[in-house]
Amino acid sequence: RPRHGLWPLVYETGEGEFYIDTLAVREEFRSKGIGKRLLLAMCKKAFEEGYMRVGLIVDFDNPKAENLYASLGFKRMGEKTFLGHKMWHMQLEKQQ
Repeated sequence: RPRHGLWPLVYETGEGEFYIDTLAVREEFRSKGIGKRLLLAMCKKAFEEGYMRVGLIVDFDNPKAENLYASLGFKRMGEKTFLGHKMWHMQLEKQQ
């Protein structure tokens, strides 16, 4: 809950992870695999750059997005409250 009209500072990312802040696909292009391909390309790039994990947060109220991330191998790492919303912090580890 905000104090004095300000939300508390919350770090969305985990230490040492490549953090995906925002990804969106226009409504008319959804359900065509575009979001999945974008995520895979970002993860590939992050791993090529030397990162060992990729992280993101997803709203508790967005199970469709969470299912997409889980289908790519992202796992819940904990909870965060961001701008008043409960979020899952999820990570994908680089495969050795």
